Amino acid sequence: MQRDVRQISASYHPFDLTTGALRSSDTVGNELQATFARMKDLAEAAGLGKRREALLAKAARVVPWLLATIAWFHKRVVERVAALSLPPAVAAVVHAELIPGLYLLRVARRARVPEVRDRLHAQGLALVTKAREGLLRELPEALRQKAERVAMECAGLFVAASACVEGRNGHLRQALNGLHRLLPGKLKALTVVHNFFITRPDGTTAAERFFCSARDDLFELLCARLPPPARPRPRRVRSDEPAEATG
Repeated sequence: MQRDVRQISASYHPFDLTTGALRSSDTVGNELQATFARMKDLAEAAGLGKRREALLAKAARVVPWLLATIAWFHKRVVERVAALSLPPAVAAVVHAELIPGLYLLRVARRARVPEVRDRLHAQGLALVTKAREGLLRELPEALRQKAERVAMECAGLFVAASACVEGRNGHLRQALNGLHRLLPGKLKALTVVHNFFITRPDGTTAAERFFCSARDDLFELLCARLPPPARPRPRRVRSDEPAEATG
């Protein structure tokens, strides 16, 4: 049962984690349905009861939504690559090598087992290197950089099912769970800080990556627009406080 649970996570990917080949929603659906069928048989054989079987059936009802996500991902990738107006041969390299390689590199960073992480990283790096040293190298420099940027964005479009505990939403849920709710003003402030202040290792903010251009420094902008803070009010000495000893 534990092996099948891990198999669900391994199957839910738009690219093959061994070769980088594209995986359609039908391929992913067949694997997920077979896995859930095995889990159902195991539950019945072990006599886990109707309640556990109902929980398995409830989890299986999510499969159509997972497959819709796979189909949506591939559709968006095709649209974004087509917008580049690349030669057909170069576009094929982007679809078959560059985007899958970048995706495998992203998955490798999240892998917990060192052997799996090293294998994914090696395969992803091999695909990316093959694409860069092939037809991509013949493109003009500006177009090549744009193609790589779009490929990186495409690789990041697919969101795994663990996204509820990752990224900004996961941070807000875990770090601020004790508050039960966030006031609208505080949520807006946290959103501004996330988009315009927090940087990645490459020094870019979310706003810079979204608009593909540099943005004004948030701290400097606030200093220029906001009035300076007021001086603290002088402390009033209470008449019943004892005077300081002198002499």
